[in-house]
Amino acid sequence: MKFCSRRKLCRLCGSRKLTGLGTLAVFPAHAGEGPDPEGTIPSWPVEWSLCGACHHLQNTQIIQPEHLYRTSPYRSRAIPGRAAYLNRTAEIITGLPAFPKAGKVIEVGANDGQLLELLGTRERQVIGVDPSPVLPQLPEAAKTLWLDDVFEAKAAASIRRQHGMVDAIVAIGTFSRIDNLHAFLAATRYVLKEGGVFVFDIPNLASLVAHNRLDWVSHEILSFPTIGILQQFFDQNLMRLVQVLPEAGTPDNLLCVARRKEAGTEAETSVQAAIQQEQQRQDKELQSITEWVTRLPTQGERARSFLAAAREKHGTLGGIGLDHGSWNVLHVLGITPALVDVLFDDNPAIQAGGPGSGLAWPVHRLGDLAKHKPGAVVLLNQDLKLDPALNAYREKGGKVIVLFPEPAYAGK
Repeated sequence: MKFCSRRKLCRLCGSRKLTGLGTLAVFPAHAGEGPDPEGTIPSWPVEWSLCGACHHLQNTQIIQPEHLYRTSPYRSRAIPGRAAYLNRTAEIITGLPAFPKAGKVIEVGANDGQLLELLGTRERQVIGVDPSPVLPQLPEAAKTLWLDDVFEAKAAASIRRQHGMVDAIVAIGTFSRIDNLHAFLAATRYVLKEGGVFVFDIPNLASLVAHNRLDWVSHEILSFPTIGILQQFFDQNLMRLVQVLPEAGTPDNLLCVARRKEAGTEAETSVQAAIQQEQQRQDKELQSITEWVTRLPTQGERARSFLAAAREKHGTLGGIGLDHGSWNVLHVLGITPALVDVLFDDNPAIQAGGPGSGLAWPVHRLGDLAKHKPGAVVLLNQDLKLDPALNAYREKGGKVIVLFPEPAYAGK
């Protein structure tokens, strides 16, 4: 099996009309795009293309999931922002009228089992599917099963043979990471009961472009679909997109609900409303996407110039992130230890790659920021603007420089 391959057909509509938008960054090919202290993981480019037929933005450099996730499994509990998102999403999912109060539920991309634990009850059996070999901390309140595999025909057949058909399938943070979505939906339909629900989220592309979310540039994120093309894709695969809950996710995500395409399965008005909004802004949005991708090299040049000037003015310069996304930003913008001396990050997985590991940057806890007293710190992740550690640092006279979503580089 090849470690990396290039997709030549659109992931959703199958068209050959893929227009490359260029290489966005070069990352070590493993989940989270975090540190690679030993330098043993090959690096591959992230290349995005736009489909001329359906306007689907997609990553066309594919790292096989057996390699991508087995080398560096996800641990949601270790990422504060991710853990909070899953807690909130679990409340919304279990509150949906169509979500089963009892029965069997599959979670695809279950990683460390956090969402499994939130979904499982004594009446609701949960089944986790994930290519990671790491056995998660499984919920005690529910009878839980675990399948170490990608969710395609083999996994679906195994589950149906051993446990029968299921009442719901959940894929949070997973749908956009799947290369063969046709095989995934075939597996979903095969094991999902008539009347069952499929709940998933997708990136909100308009929001990502508007807020310059460079942390979404990675090997893992393969698809940025619109609701319109998703509706067509589900129809072609004998399923129906029935609900879109934009208010349920974060600004970066849309929560969606689908069912098997049986008689009487109709979409709610939320789907058509989302499609109408997309159609109204389609031409402008396509232009924005293309401009955003093509200006990334310029953003990198400006960011590096900005950091060099800040370092000269303030002396020692620190950088702050809160999750894997901060590593993506460093790669995309070409930021090196020559520009940022130390990183502050509350993710234990990131900290493990810190002092003594061979990683280029020393990494310290965000709570220890005041102890290190750098001349200034640069905010690499805009989600941190209200963090208590930053506020305390400011109160002591510390300088905080906001790099995103779009800094005023000149003369600052």
